[in-house]
Amino acid sequence: MAPSITVSEYEKLNHNGRMKYMVEHGRKSKTSTSIQQDILQLSGQSLYEQLLAIQSCYGSGDVSTAIKLLSSSSSAILGNAAMKVIIRFGSDAEVLQSLNLLPVRTQMRNLQRMRNVKPSRRRQKAIDLFLDRIKGFETGDEAIYREVLPLGSEQIVRKHLPENLHVLTRTEWSRLAKYHPVFTRCIFDNWISTSRVSQTTIKDIFYLFYIWAQSDENVDLLISLIKTLNDKHSVELEEAPLQLALKRRPHEIMKIVMQSKMCPSLEYSAKFLQSLGVEELFGLGKADPHAIAQGQMYKLSLQQRQAVFESRSLLWRLSDGSISISTLRTLPEEQRVAEARRCVNLPDFKADPVKRMPYIALLPWDEAIKLQMPQIRSNDAAIRSSALRFQIESAIYDETKIGDALQLVLKNRNDQDPVRQEMTRGLAIIPAARWKTEHLADLDKIIRQALDVHDLSSTTLQNLIKVVTQILPRHTVWAVQQLRLIGKERNDIYSIPKFFNQTGLKPKKETMRELSDAMAPLLQTLIEKKQTSLLLSLRYAFAGFIVFWNEWMDAIEKVLAEEMEDLRKDRPGIRYGAEVLEILKTYRYEIYWNLIPKLVEKRSIMAKDSQVVHHVNIRRQNLLDSYLTPGDALYLEGTKSNPSCHHFFNFSHWTHTQQLLLASTSLNTINDPTAKVPIKLFYISRLSSLSFVDPKPLIELARSEIPIINETAMIALGQLDNDYGVAELLEALQDSRARIAIYALRKLFARMSRHSVLDSLKKTPMGKVTVAKEVVRLVGDLRYSEALEFLLTLEREDLHRDVRVSLVRALWCYLDHSSVWPIFFAAAQDSYVALAQVVVEIPQENLSEATEKHLLKAYLHLLQNPSAEIRQSILGHCVRNLRILDTSEILLARLEELTKSKMKTEKDLSAQAVFKIYGSSRPDLVAALFSRILHDYKALTSLFHIFTYQLSPNDKRMHKSTRLLYDLFSTDPLLVKLRLRLLFQGFPRVEPATEFRNLFHALVPDLQIDGLNQASAHLETLARTDLSIVNSLEGELGASSDEKARWLGVVCLASGIHDSSGNGWSEEKLDKLKSYQCDESLMVRGKAVFIFPPEKR
Repeated sequence: MAPSITVSEYEKLNHNGRMKYMVEHGRKSKTSTSIQQDILQLSGQSLYEQLLAIQSCYGSGDVSTAIKLLSSSSSAILGNAAMKVIIRFGSDAEVLQSLNLLPVRTQMRNLQRMRNVKPSRRRQKAIDLFLDRIKGFETGDEAIYREVLPLGSEQIVRKHLPENLHVLTRTEWSRLAKYHPVFTRCIFDNWISTSRVSQTTIKDIFYLFYIWAQSDENVDLLISLIKTLNDKHSVELEEAPLQLALKRRPHEIMKIVMQSKMCPSLEYSAKFLQSLGVEELFGLGKADPHAIAQGQMYKLSLQQRQAVFESRSLLWRLSDGSISISTLRTLPEEQRVAEARRCVNLPDFKADPVKRMPYIALLPWDEAIKLQMPQIRSNDAAIRSSALRFQIESAIYDETKIGDALQLVLKNRNDQDPVRQEMTRGLAIIPAARWKTEHLADLDKIIRQALDVHDLSSTTLQNLIKVVTQILPRHTVWAVQQLRLIGKERNDIYSIPKFFNQTGLKPKKETMRELSDAMAPLLQTLIEKKQTSLLLSLRYAFAGFIVFWNEWMDAIEKVLAEEMEDLRKDRPGIRYGAEVLEILKTYRYEIYWNLIPKLVEKRSIMAKDSQVVHHVNIRRQNLLDSYLTPGDALYLEGTKSNPSCHHFFNFSHWTHTQQLLLASTSLNTINDPTAKVPIKLFYISRLSSLSFVDPKPLIELARSEIPIINETAMIALGQLDNDYGVAELLEALQDSRARIAIYALRKLFARMSRHSVLDSLKKTPMGKVTVAKEVVRLVGDLRYSEALEFLLTLEREDLHRDVRVSLVRALWCYLDHSSVWPIFFAAAQDSYVALAQVVVEIPQENLSEATEKHLLKAYLHLLQNPSAEIRQSILGHCVRNLRILDTSEILLARLEELTKSKMKTEKDLSAQAVFKIYGSSRPDLVAALFSRILHDYKALTSLFHIFTYQLSPNDKRMHKSTRLLYDLFSTDPLLVKLRLRLLFQGFPRVEPATEFRNLFHALVPDLQIDGLNQASAHLETLARTDLSIVNSLEGELGASSDEKARWLGVVCLASGIHDSSGNGWSEEKLDKLKSYQCDESLMVRGKAVFIFPPEKR
């Protein structure tokens, strides 16, 4: 006969044990009638037992119990547990039956769960059946359908998506891209090839496809999408997830960067950069100068560093002719030495030995020591110490000179501590692999002498410890002897830095095997002298290695045993127990696991340590009773400011009995007249988390005469796992508690059917403004036909204006219904700003074509509103946020009127709106606006600045308007500067840029002094993005007979030296500069002679 399920058995177990217990009995129930009866009996008891009954389904595979409980309980915890079982074991029909029992949002979560599991458990057929069921089922379900549609199979998506494509939100697009990447890619290919795509839309596309950049399967789709956008639309890639894609497809992303005009700087890996040839590297550097900047030199191979430095060394020179010392340290030896010699002999450096010393250190040792000797013998301690440090550091370039560096330290060992500090700092820089056995004797002398002096500073000692620990993996015995010596004489063994970062020397386990033998005497000394703090500090000194040091771990266990023995002597505090427990938890978890029950059993004070309580709460729930029982030595009473149950969370893993214990002590505190009010409020809130406890005490507290108590209790009722609090909160809507009750009901309503929620809200008194506002918000969120009818009926009543604002806002959920738009139109004409602002902020996503026209008509009503504040608000909205197209020109006439407004702000905003909405479709309208004020230069300048905000050379939409304005301004020679700005800011400059170059040449003769200066600034800016155009312009301008053109040729030449490919001042450019300096025009010569190329080496 199979054993029956008994409470005494499973309550002795922790949560995981109880779950396994029930799964095992579920498995046995297949052949045992008695166990089946036990499970059936559990399903008829409290929520706690019902959850155990559901858990048994994982063993039996029978979901009938789960479906029965799901249909009869309002508990969210139980519903979640039941759905997991049903999705795992139920048939498609059972899954659909269960989904029908759930609220809409819970349905959504479970559908995503069904789609996100691994393919072998994915319930795709059930998802498709659900989609077929809700397709066009009821008003309001279309929004649900759009959200769920991307979860469907590709066949369902291909069938139904086209009719919903125009109304998908950003979130829905993102979900579609996640589940159907190839199909989404095809949609965007078709869309990009047949539509005009704005920069704003492109940024939205890039935002959606960040998920593709993080997937090896889909990153190629993202790259091809970017290439398509780049080919068919001149795009700015600042918002594209190129950095994420770079990790998976570096070469493809490099090609995109090299072909793009506007691209962000990326962080390239050393491995990728080193895989490039020199020409490829320069090509990348031309598109992204950051790739071969000085700060990136350390990533390149020696051959690449040499080539990059040769091409860019002149550009990298500072004003005194030197180059950054950090850059020179990365160069191959021959280049480093040659450049260091040049810098050492610079005139500025000869007069300043402090600046010269680090460059001397880059020279060969023998040459450097001769040049450094005057500084080493200086009477100034600061100069002397720096010279010694730099000279010692130079040994890193020649390991045969490390012995000479050590002798230099010994020779100056009697100097003052600041000097010794700098010398040891230099030694610490030498890599571990350079230290040989023959160096150890001199190092021994240096350490011994340092320990003997009375003025040894902690920094100097730290430098010596760093040297020793770097050497430790290679010369273990010697290094340990030195560490023992330092620990014995200076007690600074705890200061050992982490040496485990050094890789490629020895495996950690092998290093620690050698180390443990050498460290055994020190370890024994620390144990005998009870120097526990030093013993524990070794954990940080040998962090990555400590797990392999068994002797140290054994010593830690001894410390814990002694700590526990001390606690039996009634010592009130814990000295090292908490830290020892944390060490055991990290490195010997099995011992830690077995230790916790012993601490609880012996009522050790360490059992009250926060990490022990946390462990018990998460892993060992069967030990919780001692912490919850008043009078027990481990009972967590709490303090006046700190409740006892602050240690606990995740109560769903507790037993029914344990939750009752906590509830009992919480109620005692709540009813204690001496308890502080904040403590009472904390316990009241915590009662709502105890799902297995009867909520009647909370209902009683919600009726308390103390306002702060009943308000907190009502909020707690709204947080309950089930609907037990609904009746009390609905009753509270009828009295003075309604203000709090209506907000508390929101979460509970989300778990109820829409019909039940609407019925409850219809009965709610609307006398209080706060309550009425929340009622209409809740009704609006229901999103179905009866809710809309209720709102329309309510709108016809005489409402408080703030309630009407909330009602109009609630109608956002029903924009596809024509019956709501007269309400929006009336609100748009209202003088109450808050009401009109609701219409301004109507979302523009997922709107049908008819709805978009309604929205534009609402905007027209706003533009006609008598309030200037409202008009300016909608104008600003059109300028900044308008995403829909006014193809019917609904707003055009009114915007034209407003451009003549007497209010400057309104006039400027209306002009911006005209340019934003009609700049690409009605260039004639843009030209007409300017022609009206062509000779009113003040008004023209203001309007022109507004227009140029819309311009970008990469955006072709405004090109026609720009060309018309350029021709219009050509009729007035005084407007040459405006033409110049239009040319550089609004005309495309993609090679060969014929139109741009022809117009520029024609414009040059008309330029005066200020125009030339403005052209110079434009050319310098252009050189940073389109250097090839500037270089070609220089050749054409330099050959002109017009001195203004040649003057601009000089500007182009000077701007062109910032060539990111590294050419800089080539011989050809130097010859051109000389020809300009000899030009017959004083104007050209005056510009050219004051350009000073850097001197050559």
